[in-house]
Amino acid sequence: MPNRHGPLTPMAAIAAALGLLYWRNRKQRKGQELRPQNWFHQVLADNFDRPFEHLQAQEEINETLPVHPFQQRILDLKSTPPTVLSRHTDMPASIVQSTCKWIASVSDLQALVQSLQSIEMLAVDVEHHHLHSYLGFVCLLQLSTGKTDYLVDALALHDHMHLLRPIFADTSVLKVVHGGDNDVLWLQRDYHIYMVNVFDTEKACQALGRHQRSLAKLLDKYCQVTTDKSFQKSDWRVRPLSEAQQAYAQRDAHYLLYLAHVLYQELEAEDQLGSSQKGKSRVMQAWDKCQRVSLNLYHKPQSQAAVAAATATVLRNHVASPADLADIAVNLPGRDPQQVVTECVHSLCQWRDDVGRDKDEGLQAVLPDGILMAVAAARPSTSSALMSCAQGSLDALHRDGAQQQQGAAVWLRRHASEVCMLVAVAATGGGSSQYDAPGKAASGNANQARQLQTLEQRQAAQKARLVKKFSAKSAVYENCKMLSQEGELLCFCDLRKLTWYENRGLADRISDDPPTIRLRFMHKTGDQERGVDDYYLHSKENKCVSCGEAGHYLRYRVVPACYRRNFPVQWKSHRSHDIVLLCVDCHHVAHRAAETVKRQLSQQYGVPLFPPKVKPEAVGGKVSEAHPYNVRRAAVALKQHGKTLPEHRRKKLQQMVRGFVRQSDEPADDEEEWLSQVELEQGLLAGLAPRQKRRMLRQLAAEQAGKANDSSQSAADNVSAQPSGQEEDRISAELDQTASAQDISSVPGSDTAQHGSSLQGSDEVQRDNQAAAMSDEDEVADTSTDESDQHQQHVNIRQGSGEEDAGTSIQQLSRQQQGVSSQGVSDEDTNGHAWHGRQVVAAALAEGGSDSLLVLIQRFRQSFTDTLHPKFLPSAWHIMHSADRDFGEHSIYASSSTMSRES
Repeated sequence: MPNRHGPLTPMAAIAAALGLLYWRNRKQRKGQELRPQNWFHQVLADNFDRPFEHLQAQEEINETLPVHPFQQRILDLKSTPPTVLSRHTDMPASIVQSTCKWIASVSDLQALVQSLQSIEMLAVDVEHHHLHSYLGFVCLLQLSTGKTDYLVDALALHDHMHLLRPIFADTSVLKVVHGGDNDVLWLQRDYHIYMVNVFDTEKACQALGRHQRSLAKLLDKYCQVTTDKSFQKSDWRVRPLSEAQQAYAQRDAHYLLYLAHVLYQELEAEDQLGSSQKGKSRVMQAWDKCQRVSLNLYHKPQSQAAVAAATATVLRNHVASPADLADIAVNLPGRDPQQVVTECVHSLCQWRDDVGRDKDEGLQAVLPDGILMAVAAARPSTSSALMSCAQGSLDALHRDGAQQQQGAAVWLRRHASEVCMLVAVAATGGGSSQYDAPGKAASGNANQARQLQTLEQRQAAQKARLVKKFSAKSAVYENCKMLSQEGELLCFCDLRKLTWYENRGLADRISDDPPTIRLRFMHKTGDQERGVDDYYLHSKENKCVSCGEAGHYLRYRVVPACYRRNFPVQWKSHRSHDIVLLCVDCHHVAHRAAETVKRQLSQQYGVPLFPPKVKPEAVGGKVSEAHPYNVRRAAVALKQHGKTLPEHRRKKLQQMVRGFVRQSDEPADDEEEWLSQVELEQGLLAGLAPRQKRRMLRQLAAEQAGKANDSSQSAADNVSAQPSGQEEDRISAELDQTASAQDISSVPGSDTAQHGSSLQGSDEVQRDNQAAAMSDEDEVADTSTDESDQHQQHVNIRQGSGEEDAGTSIQQLSRQQQGVSSQGVSDEDTNGHAWHGRQVVAAALAEGGSDSLLVLIQRFRQSFTDTLHPKFLPSAWHIMHSADRDFGEHSIYASSSTMSRES
């Protein structure tokens, strides 16, 4: 026997080499079986943030936006529904008696393509795997011609599936699918296969008003066939497939052509009975929905947007209320519990996303949401504590038979120390969360700021501050679904909108992934009748629509608020078509272009951007006619320098403020040498926007409180009348009244089928619109006042569906405090371009009614697209989009809409 510490004998060396080779080949074969994506040579969609490259358009299309490669072909089909489905057909034989071919070689695939050249219809279904892949991949493609069924092994033939492209793009072959929204996108992503001429049996059920539209229900009703839908969650990577898997896969495509015939004939029968709705026949409704499915385009999820969306999902599904956050975030004095947990969740989501992309692993396999939330809440500091914390969730996954249980345990053990460090850093505020509290100042010190010497550094620092302060602090689009009473998709909105409907008994929750509700009442169908609802039927991505930046974004109004707020209510309520997401840089560019259009409109209609500061008859010196801007400047000068001003100058400024407040040019009998506290306050508030007004009132209240504590400074006050306790209470009450009016103006309404995703409150509107002016110092005087106008455009539905001019309560309060000058320039009109917008909209309506208003809107849209050339605008966004709408019986705008139309 050889010495184990000595050199190996030749025979022993050969045996060791053979053993090593055996185990290496076994490991390689195992990896090929369990991770087939490692053996794909042609990968069209990687896990990085590079945009997905679609095929070039086959036809010349005059569009600046990304389009479907076969868009023109599909649009040409929209007016001609398939007559082939009108023919009678018999139900096919059972799958046991039918021919099914397994396609796993290139030669078999080429023969299949050749045999499909002469067919008229083709049933299509896809089996997909995503648990152990970041983006997922197609595992099996099921096809059926009605006579023969085919199971195409998409794993073995991944690099050759492009051979099927001509068949799927052929307009003479009708492709029949069921619920094919995802199938269409998956085939684009993996093989550049684009479906043209599609009939979706699920969309046909929608047009028929069916509530039960699943394939299993249709098979049971029309074919008396039962199917086990648990196979949807089967691991379709495994080869060979079990007999049960093959039978399930074949069944999904085998009966589709027959179901398409039956449902199409039912649509025709409904049309013959005259039961069509929404101005279209049932056949055309179904056909239109099917073509929308085929027009969908695949977009890769960007990393930062994906992390933000995942963070929002985890917090929404695992935290019931802010009280829960307070309970689980303990032992961290001085920190906001909500901020602590949110930052921990965000850091873990970021780590999970990085690992998933790097290793091409599914997020739920790396770290399931339940375990992620448990770790974020407990913040374990050691590896053993981490595994103990996660054990409960792992056991629950094991009981449910979830496939990700084993993978999650492996990833946690492998990266235990890294995960513990992540949550520790995040809990102390050192994480990179994008969920910082609104308005929270960025960390740093004055010395570091002074060291930024170069222009590039200063610009980068300024941009970082703008991004920190003004960008959206969470995902804007949550893409929840709202369905009609018939089960038809009405729009995508956010969770708060869904909850609003549920709490009022107007809708029922039918799904949680994604959150989906179905209305209990019949909605208004004006959008569908006019065919302008396409935009609201597509989900939206959280990224800049111009450059694709997903790290930060803020809302931008393509049509400035100074015009939009004066539109008829049916043109602006819950309309998000002209509210898009832009990064700070693109926001700045778009804002400058919009200002150019404003100046052009100013010349066209002869309406200056700002109202005249003095009315013509006031030239003689009527101080009551002074512009609020000048009054406020006078009040500020008196407040800060009243004691040192020359007497004649002080009296002139006091006369201006007092005359404006009292709306009189005649001196009163009780007129004092100094302004009263009330008069000075009213002067300081003149022309301020609501938010600025509240800020000024807080400042005045704080000053009065300080003076009350230090009576020695009373003599140094520039105002003779000294504040009392009642005076301080009056300021506080006035502040509360202003805030209450603001809250009242933002109570969610109850509109039906409310479209859009402008998820913002009034404070966010202000922050978003300030960014453009802050980043453009050359236009501060112009844009800052314009933003003040936009601040007053409060959002009636803060999250979910558009915006509404609901600032009436604030405006009325301003008039009560300051009055309206005799020249007709209201407090509202002094803010930015509000007066200009009101006059231009009125002139446009007088000139040509709604048509002129639509031309104005299209002018801003055209300027927006010509300036930015946006590449990522939501589907169906178009310059010619129409905005008019109707209101249902539950709408709080119904009465105002009626009045607007009558006027």
